[in-house]
Amino acid sequence: MEGELLELSGFHANGQIDISPWDLQQLRLTKLSVRAPPGAPAVHLDEIALSPRPAAEAPARLLMDECWVRGGSLGPP
Repeated sequence: MEGELLELSGFHANGQIDISPWDLQQLRLTKLSVRAPPGAPAVHLDEIALSPRPAAEAPARLLMDECWVRGGSLGPP
């Protein structure tokens, strides 16, 4: 799926979400609800920063729109 877009939309996750899109160039999370345990990352986006930087006219690599996160932490435990 190199160079592709991964889109997750319209669901609820009761627990952590771990996305490791090493070969993906774009990730779009829309209307996603996550309830995570305290002290653990609610949404872990691993390795997306390792992909090459997009050109100035390219769309954003990561878009989070209308997402709700309850619990979790802001960083690694």
